[in-house]
Amino acid sequence: MKRNGANGVMHTKKKIEVIIEQPASHLVTELLDRHGATGYTVLSAATGRGSSGWWERSPVTVARQQVVIIAVIAPERAPAIIDDLGTLLQDFHGVVFVSEVEVIRSERF
Repeated sequence: MKRNGANGVMHTKKKIEVIIEQPASHLVTELLDRHGATGYTVLSAATGRGSSGWWERSPVTVARQQVVIIAVIAPERAPAIIDDLGTLLQDFHGVVFVSEVEVIRSERF
């Protein structure tokens, strides 16, 4: 816990960002729910480039569309979530980013 001047007390949490095929997004959100994540945000990804080359949203099908799922969690929940995401990504295209973040309203996470 850190004091940050007039902004109040800051608390350290983990931010997990998952970029994954849209058809598999529900598997990620179910995994987060199972591990006690108190919330997450799912964003549509418009275009990008990865190990398979360029991709972009298709107006015809969701099969190749990507989403970004962002969750901020208590640090002690991270190892189990990361392990399960690693298992999930053996069957789907995707990447996971984990970073340390500071939040003000710790009770929400």
